Amino acid sequence: RTETGDTNSLNYQWQYIFGRRDDASYLSVPRVTSDAEIIWGPSPTAHPIMGEIMLEHALQRSTDPSNEMVIIIGHGPMTPKENEMDLAIMAQHAKAIQTGGGFKDVKRWNVQDDLPPDQRAANVVKVRGWIKEAQDQGMDVIVVTNVLTQSGVMGRLKKDVAGTGAKFNDTGLMQNPRFSDWINAAVEENLF
Repeated sequence: RTETGDTNSLNYQWQYIFGRRDDASYLSVPRVTSDAEIIWGPSPTAHPIMGEIMLEHALQRSTDPSNEMVIIIGHGPMTPKENEMDLAIMAQHAKAIQTGGGFKDVKRWNVQDDLPPDQRAANVVKVRGWIKEAQDQGMDVIVVTNVLTQSGVMGRLKKDVAGTGAKFNDTGLMQNPRFSDWINAAVEENLF
């Protein structure tokens, strides 16, 4: 699995494809049948290594952590309940980033990319508001994501904060060499 969250439509789609869910989340496709044992492990999202990678991405854009706010933004699930669960995971990463990097503040939010455009736009307005507030207080702002690759949603997230003056790290989590550490940990935690 390559999606970032356990509570998003792509994860539900994979569960449908592998017979772990009765309904497709967005597209009915042929389902996989196999006599092989399929082990369904957690997505990378909650693993502490992902927070360490996001910290590294923030530090790559940082010049003075004690005067910088870091904002973690993500795709996010559609329902309020699932979004709260995802934001709770992001809160753990935010804490690790603040502690590990010495940043003045760290916030997190999901744009909920699959919501209707007006609802998604409201989430973007919230993030842009945080950026302006921080800048009005004299802070620089660094935006990192919990997105795995540079394609798809990464471009939309970058566009969401364009023109704000925030420093945006568009490196996907999978592009970081530490991602292989997560793969090794996931195998060990789920097979052994």
